[in-house]
Amino acid sequence: ALIEAIGRRLPGAYASIKAPALGFNPDLLAAVAESAKAGGILLHFDSHERLTRETTLACVEAVAALGVATGLTLPGRWIDSVEDAAWASRLGIRARVVKGEWADPTDPGRDRRKGFLAIVDTLAGRAPAVAVATHDAGLVRESVARLHAAGTPCEIELLHGLPRREIVEFARKAHVPVRIYVPFGAA
Repeated sequence: ALIEAIGRRLPGAYASIKAPALGFNPDLLAAVAESAKAGGILLHFDSHERLTRETTLACVEAVAALGVATGLTLPGRWIDSVEDAAWASRLGIRARVVKGEWADPTDPGRDRRKGFLAIVDTLAGRAPAVAVATHDAGLVRESVARLHAAGTPCEIELLHGLPRREIVEFARKAHVPVRIYVPFGAA
């Protein structure tokens, strides 16, 4: 119902899901994917904890194979995110870059900002579209500059409820769209 409402009322919006919440169930994923396809909206896969990475990537690939516009979140804290960014670019999948909530157990002290920019550099000039999703104004400016220099379409995503004035002012001057991410559902 949410996907249908988004498709009817919010042109350009998309639905972002966490595949673990659906138990990675192929039948549920197919139903959600068909709804997104029918509504003409992108179905985005959020990152979750590191151990769900490979299964989530398989879900992304399966949904994209159904002809559904698909997106994937890439956390700067994960070593594999640079490789995943290259993979997503090859498949034409929209990317959202985040610092990351969950640490990579193989490198728990990984620098989120450096990881974020490494992903941006991998996507620049390759990805069909990139969302820069952080409230770190300096990181937003640097990421947008790198993406623009490579001719990669991008937008800024900000979490509803957090301060955003400085970043929105930058976005206006840089002619970059801003999207507000609105969490929905049970935690």
